[in-house]
Amino acid sequence: MRPQCSAIGLDFGTSSLLSAASAAGRVRLLTDPRGRVAIPTRVAFGDGGRAVVGFAAHHRLRDEPEALEAVPSFRHWLGALASEDEPAPASWAAGGELVDNGRGELAFVTGGGLFTAEELSALVLPEAAQLARPHFEIGKVIPAVATVPSDTSAQAKTAFQRAARLAGIHLLSFVEQSIAVVSAEPDMRAGRHTVCVCDFGAGGFEVSIVDVRDGQMRTLASHRSAALGGDQVDRRLAEGALSRGEAAKFGEFDDGEALAYRIACERGKCELRSHSSAPVSFLVQGRRQQVILEQAELASVAYDLVEAAVDVTRRCLDEVEMSVTQISRLIVVGGGARLPLATEAVSQFVDRSPSGSVDGATAVAIGAAVCASAFAN
Repeated sequence: MRPQCSAIGLDFGTSSLLSAASAAGRVRLLTDPRGRVAIPTRVAFGDGGRAVVGFAAHHRLRDEPEALEAVPSFRHWLGALASEDEPAPASWAAGGELVDNGRGELAFVTGGGLFTAEELSALVLPEAAQLARPHFEIGKVIPAVATVPSDTSAQAKTAFQRAARLAGIHLLSFVEQSIAVVSAEPDMRAGRHTVCVCDFGAGGFEVSIVDVRDGQMRTLASHRSAALGGDQVDRRLAEGALSRGEAAKFGEFDDGEALAYRIACERGKCELRSHSSAPVSFLVQGRRQQVILEQAELASVAYDLVEAAVDVTRRCLDEVEMSVTQISRLIVVGGGARLPLATEAVSQFVDRSPSGSVDGATAVAIGAAVCASAFAN
């Protein structure tokens, strides 16, 4: 008999897609047969315009970037219209091009034709549906609750719903990422708490002040900056490493090689959490190259971004006329939560140590599953 879940929670981020489910009072992250949790939000196009997504795109971009045309971070552009004339976010990769697709929507120029962010999302979301399928009756549409940043527009939500529907997922509702994060905390069912949630995601930084009263949660204020994401740190680190070495300059990469190099630098950045340096190997113009990433350089390129994140936090508190002494708990999530510089900066500002009861990398998905279970029941 298949284990029964009422609904799943989706955390569809700029760099990865995570999902979790609640059954019999237990919340669990959904994993593939190899135990992997975070599906890369990657789409690339190979020979003949065939789409390659998720882990397959991630690994092929690493091993044979010259064979693929990669689409840069697209999650930001869900529901975007050509008439909006919105500037590209800081996470935008080199070589990307957006045009009007003839229907008034912004679309990416790819080796497979023109694709909107909605259509690209519809290619990735089936990966999450596949992980959830064993937990539901055969043939049943999978109900889900998805997390979104606080400033997500109605048209972006509609685009998300349509993309999910194509993947066999029925979105019951949306929940703000900050609410999902607080919902993942195990002791938020009683008492009153004023929680500061700092989300250092790949596509931006968001800080929210959440008021909790006996399990009822309300966001008092949220501020978000797309210019302070982990993608920006990766880009600076990648360009700095090239400028120090004898490798080809960043502009000489083709689109696939540029993204593959940044993926390699992202892995190297993760190694810098426990090592003073990390070698990064990559292909450019058919030749294998290597640069060395340094921990000191990571701190240097990220310093002003982290300082700006503290300023965003200050403005958020000012909006609700609240001082740091009124914050009872600090939660730091997202990939940037693993950088000591980021967590230390916000911790010092609010004079609180970050909560250690949730995993910053998976808290949004876990909280989304908690919300999904409550909503479905």
